[in-house]
Amino acid sequence: MNKFKIMIILVLLFFVVGQKCELNRDNKGIVEDDFEGVKGLVLSFVEGLPPKEVWKGIDFGIWVDVHNQGVDDISNGRVCIGSLPSSIFTKSDSCLSLGEIFGRRSFPGGEIKTYGEESWDGFSVKDGYRVNIDTTYPIIAKTCYEYSTTLAPLVCVRDLRMSEREAVCSAGEIKIEKGGQGAPISVVSLKEDIIPRGDNNELFFTFKIRNEGDGEVIKKDRIGDGKDAGRCSFERKDKDRVNIEVELPGFGKGSCKNDGEIVMVNGEGQGFCSGIKVPKGESFSLPLNIKLTYGYISQIRGEFTIKKDIAEAN
Repeated sequence: MNKFKIMIILVLLFFVVGQKCELNRDNKGIVEDDFEGVKGLVLSFVEGLPPKEVWKGIDFGIWVDVHNQGVDDISNGRVCIGSLPSSIFTKSDSCLSLGEIFGRRSFPGGEIKTYGEESWDGFSVKDGYRVNIDTTYPIIAKTCYEYSTTLAPLVCVRDLRMSEREAVCSAGEIKIEKGGQGAPISVVSLKEDIIPRGDNNELFFTFKIRNEGDGEVIKKDRIGDGKDAGRCSFERKDKDRVNIEVELPGFGKGSCKNDGEIVMVNGEGQGFCSGIKVPKGESFSLPLNIKLTYGYISQIRGEFTIKKDIAEAN
């Protein structure tokens, strides 16, 4: 049985190494892995929408480009515009469903989609709103979406009775490449401990994660596309929550503390996972599949000038 598992592991390692080389190959040979960075969705206002200056009685539009600069695809989220009260403008704050936006794993460079069109066209300053002087007006665009971070660092499976010369690997601090994993939440450190459990050894992992993006973290379950799902505004109790899952190919999934929920404080959190048992008498390395899931909020600010109404200014 152990020999069969080892054969499976060797096949998996061959696949992982071959896949990485294929992803890294271009016309000039092997290049650095592109699956890094600390960005997810990045927002920008479309040039001229809104315009730099608006006048009473003249309609204008607001459009937002949403660029998925992370690795994973997005299929659940919203994009909103804000700070447009109905007392001043003929249309007010609203949100649109993001739909699906491909990440760098599926689309070179990450997909860009534009939101606005009819929904965010036709804004104007209300006739009853007095504009005696040129007024700079702020505007906000915000997105909230479900996202994930995945990585597969090599961990060690070994018998503690083996000497350092006999074993092909060592537990302890596991190397995590710096520069992020193509998502705003990163695993920044990983420690492995091996504990004897009868005829097996149990692997115990300690993770440190960090919010390296420019936004806020929320529970992934709070993201929704429905009209009643809110406007990307969430209560304090729903923020700073990340879920973690781990799996060692051929040996199953781990059991993580607090059902896998990590509570972040000041942008950092710690997770603990155990329960993966491996046979004694073995020594080899194997990629540990790690997945973080969470909701994320990012926003940008802009402004335009409401030009004074000459008739009212006089």
